[in-house]
Amino acid sequence: MLIFWGTKLVRKRMGFVADFCPICRSSQAFQLNRVGAVRHVYFLSFGSGKLLGHEIICQECKIALEADPLKYASISKKVLPANELYELTFPNIREVYKERLAFEEKLARKLEPLTAEERRKQIFLPFALLSAKVEDRLSATRIDKESFITLVGVIVFAVVAINISNHFFPESQPQVILSAIVIGLVAFIGQLALSGRRFMRKQIVPIIAKSLLPIQPTDDELKAAIMEFKRAGHKIGKKLKPADLTSKMQPAQGYTPTS
Repeated sequence: MLIFWGTKLVRKRMGFVADFCPICRSSQAFQLNRVGAVRHVYFLSFGSGKLLGHEIICQECKIALEADPLKYASISKKVLPANELYELTFPNIREVYKERLAFEEKLARKLEPLTAEERRKQIFLPFALLSAKVEDRLSATRIDKESFITLVGVIVFAVVAINISNHFFPESQPQVILSAIVIGLVAFIGQLALSGRRFMRKQIVPIIAKSLLPIQPTDDELKAAIMEFKRAGHKIGKKLKPADLTSKMQPAQGYTPTS
């Protein structure tokens, strides 16, 4: 008898706080979670498990960041507009992020050009923040919505094809069943192979593009960033191409940081 057991991560929502989002480049509402490791048997677990840490998830761009709940004056039980939330949960946010907000104002108003090092840091930042998410998602093949729909469609197609052959071409039923299986496997495996690309296009590219929008990096700058992550063995550097990002970025007009 096989017994499936082990540990898994569990997240428990603690409430909502305000903080600075490096992707949105402004103060945003965040969901604060407790992250624990809990033992499971047959994937059933109880309790919040051993504390591993805390995270905050931006309610605008959905980026997850490590967090220290002690830095907040309080935790709101419900999500509020960011300006109300930081007065309640992080009233000294402007002081804590004084330098970063000044940088964002300089960037938005084009008060002076960024140095080469400033540009490099800002371009690399979203790649670094999202690398772990990409590693986790692409570490194993997962069935996404499109793959599941394809699987259902394949099953329906096979059932219909077998029923038709049974009524009209009974002598050909073995060939029909074999053909349905082959076509179904090819279609399903093809969708699985594309699932990683869809994940990058839908959940990674828009976030990086949003962060880089005010920077307007050149193709050479994007290539340099992607190549550095690729050389370091990060999947985000292997799966992304500069064209993926430039197609999502338009000149930043009227960009204004929200403090």
